[in-house]
Amino acid sequence: MLQTYSASALSRAIKSPKIYFRDTGLVCYLTRWLTADALKCSAVAGNMFGTFVVSGNPKANMGATNPVLDKIQEKSRGMGVILCLIDKKTYLRENLVALPIEYI
Repeated sequence: MLQTYSASALSRAIKSPKIYFRDTGLVCYLTRWLTADALKCSAVAGNMFGTFVVSGNPKANMGATNPVLDKIQEKSRGMGVILCLIDKKTYLRENLVALPIEYI
């Protein structure tokens, strides 16, 4: 959750904080933006990019939703990937890798 910034105490009290769902891949799946073009043409493309930017450096806990996905019986999950502003491929766990954004 990112609190609203304003010099005015009244504005801070009125404005709502923003909530970022860090797993943008899961958000796209759940909202049925299943292709890059669908997301790019959607009303939330800017919001998704903003979430990507505030997510920071890759950490293993960013794949925390993966065990939840493993409980879906009719689906099987492969390697987890975090696309980010990193300079080289980095394994965070056995089944989670951070890749430079250039890979897409």
